[in-house]
Amino acid sequence: MTKELSLQDLCKELEKEELIELVKHLADRYMDIDMAVMEWYALQKGSEKKDPLSNKLLWEYWERAEEIISDFNDYGRGPEYLEYEAYEYLEKITDLVFQYSIPTEEKRLLINKLFTQYAIGNSGFDDVLMDMIYELCESDSDWKHVITLLQKVPSDWNQTLIMGIYKDQLQEGEAYLQLRLQSLKYGMDYWDLAAYYISQEQIDKAIEVAEAGVENGQGRKTELFAFLFDYYAEQDEMNQIQAVVDMAFHKQSDIDLIRDRAFAYFKRRNEYKELKNMLVRAFRTDYRDKKHYDDFNSMKEHFSVEDWTEVQEEMMGIVQKESTMDYLEICYDNEMYNEILEIMLKASRTTYGYIDISLDRFADKLVDKYPREIMEYYWNKGCLLIPDGNRKRYREAVKHFEKAKDIYEKKLQEQDVWQKRLEALKIQHKSRRAFLDEMRVFG
Repeated sequence: MTKELSLQDLCKELEKEELIELVKHLADRYMDIDMAVMEWYALQKGSEKKDPLSNKLLWEYWERAEEIISDFNDYGRGPEYLEYEAYEYLEKITDLVFQYSIPTEEKRLLINKLFTQYAIGNSGFDDVLMDMIYELCESDSDWKHVITLLQKVPSDWNQTLIMGIYKDQLQEGEAYLQLRLQSLKYGMDYWDLAAYYISQEQIDKAIEVAEAGVENGQGRKTELFAFLFDYYAEQDEMNQIQAVVDMAFHKQSDIDLIRDRAFAYFKRRNEYKELKNMLVRAFRTDYRDKKHYDDFNSMKEHFSVEDWTEVQEEMMGIVQKESTMDYLEICYDNEMYNEILEIMLKASRTTYGYIDISLDRFADKLVDKYPREIMEYYWNKGCLLIPDGNRKRYREAVKHFEKAKDIYEKKLQEQDVWQKRLEALKIQHKSRRAFLDEMRVFG
């Protein structure tokens, strides 16, 4: 049997000139062969740090990435596969820059080309382009060149980048302060300035800026409140701590953070009155991410019997109004089972086509004590899904009817009652063929 020739065997038979001709032929016929050959050669010559081939590859990668990014800028994004392709080329550029010493003029040209596409700002590649520009900067001259480019395209974000370069890359504090003091709008602007003063060990100025930030800043203020509270707690300045707490409630900002920090501080200091007043105040305030169940039990645990008796009913009313699920959990802990059943059955009768699935876990907890009520809960849930239903809703209804059937047979021993209700339900909806088809699981 004749042995098949492998590609390696064929290449071994060729002379040097023939191999060159083969490579030329493949390059003419297949678009990416030239790049593949250059990549292979660069890999073999990796120790040559200034190999001119690296520059050739660099610009080959950039031209291909640039074509895609430019089109994305023109049309506002593009196909996902082209996005991945562009990212691959940009990643290869980054690898080359780290492996080889790119001449200064080549690097500056690449920065300019990257920035041109960044400045258009419609491609979705903005962040990665700026990241690459940052990676290319090695000297103060590079960073100052980037500042010059950013200044030509004024925007709030570019101004933020300029300030960051002055502060973090060039360590030119005066230049940073000159810009930052003119741009204090958001809470994070104030925090950026306060953090700078902290890094310079100018704590008094940091405190002054942070206090102005919680008063005047827009948006996120978490870092400002945390810094102020922790600083005053460390100094045991009770009046200032109370001022920070008051500001958080006044601004409706970071109440959860201040509540937790104040709780820990007052508890550590055995300041019962302040702890009690702060917990009640927080609970009376409706704020984002409020932990009704945990906070309710925390008050119950830490208040005196007399104080808890005085506010418990009010606190229960707040939970009932703001968080049904937490209210049900508290009712369960206090064996208020009738209250839970009333809420569940009302929901199963009146909620059109949707009941919070979280209620099911209370049904499962109470089924042994109240099998008939829980059966009715699941039966009602199933019936609510039938009007204006489709196959998906009918299948969901069947799941609820299966639970009702299980309770009828195993808890109530009333299989005959189940059969009668089942037949009556089928007759009631005899015109719904899809529904009857799904109900065939019951025979």
